[in-house]
Formats: sequence, structure tokens, C-alpha cells
Amino acid sequence: MEHQADGSINMTQRGLIEKIISATGLTDCNPNWVPAAPTTLGRDPDGPRSTETWNYKSIVGMLLYLNTNSRPDIAFAVSQIARFGHDPRQSHAVAVKTLVRYLKRTKDKGMIVKASKSFDLKCYADADFSGLYNSDPQEDATSARSRTGIIITLAEIPLIWRSALQTETTLCTMQAEYFALSQALRELMPIKFHAQRNV
Repeated sequence: MEHQADGSINMTQRGLIEKIISATGLTDCNPNWVPAAPTTLGRDPDGPRSTETWNYKSIVGMLLYLNTNSRPDIAFAVSQIARFGHDPRQSHAVAVKTLVRYLKRTKDKGMIVKASKSFDLKCYADADFSGLYNSDPQEDATSARSRTGIIITLAEIPLIWRSALQTETTLCTMQAEYFALSQALRELMPIKFHAQRNV
């Protein structure tokens, strides 16, 4: 955590990032500019199993901790790789290494927190309709699932952020967007209730 001259705080977890880089054996890797490939990461049932020496679940666990505490920018990438801890394929291991290479480039970066004079509670929600189509096998229910992305801020400070597959299959973009909004409001309403009680 670094205090800036303008009163903001740069929340970093450089030690954890260094541990992840070391655990995956990527200390001398070339840094990457993006945390994930432009194509959606699918289940890849016919692909070769991961041959990496590092423990997939352990690395994903560290990445989840990093994401939920100081790095909203990797939420989508972490959500993708976290789906495959039970049976990781080599393509999933490659996705992990892509993310770790991005973290190497950005290990001194973090969430910049600077409180606003306004105590506004804001919620943003979005959906990617049927984002796994042609990525997961078509016989899998997940191939028709959409993805929700949300972020909730208080006084311009992020409180909650999430990228996750929707639990229901939606039939159009509008339905996926409404589902994302519903999920976001389930997070927002308790915060709003407690904030109003404490004013």
C-alpha cells in the first residue's frame, strides 16, 4: 500500500504477485500486455491435460485472492481459469501463464483509492450474451451461458467487483442484461440498507 502525494492510496500486492510468478516458474518470462487471450476460454475436453509441474488449484487460489483484494482488472481472466480446477487442460495452463505474464508487467500496479467528497453509492452491471458459444462443447449447458460483470462503488471507491457466468440460460441480450442487473442488485441492496441506517 503506497500513499500518493494527491492523497490517494495505491493498493498493491507485489509480494503475492512475486510468489505467483515464482511458483509458476515464470521469473524470467517475457511480460504480457493483456491478462487474457481475445477468445473465450472453453472446457477443451479433447485437449491434452496440463503437463505443468505447478499445482493448478493452488495458483488459481492465489489469483482469486489477488483479484478480490486489489486487482479488478484481472476479474474476467481469473473467472475463466477458475472453472477448470477439477480437470485442467494444457490450454487452461497456457491461459494461467498468459495472466501471470501480465502480472509480471503490472506487479507494481494496484487499485488506486481516493475518497470522493460525495458519499454516492453506485452500481454498474453488464452482460455478455452467450459468450461461451463455440468455446464449450455445444452439448454442454454452459455453451449457452452468458456472463455477468458488476462493480459497486461507494464514494468512488470500489467495494465489490465480479465477473461470473450466469446461473440460468438466457434467450436474448435483453434477458441477459436484466439477469446481470438482478445479480448486481442482490449485492447492492444490503449495502444501501446499511448505509441508510448509519447516516
